[in-house]
Amino acid sequence: MIGDVDGRAADPAEIAGTVLHLCSDAASFINGSLFIIDGGQTAH
Repeated sequence: MIGDVDGRAADPAEIAGTVLHLCSDAASFINGSLFIIDGGQTAH
């Protein structure tokens, strides 16, 4: 199963904050960035 270290897939609400931020004017100076939203998978 693809998911986080708890063995579950992310709920859309868990990534919505990042998506909303990137779509907002507050992120107007962000470019070329990589946001890893994987529940800690890459930490292992």
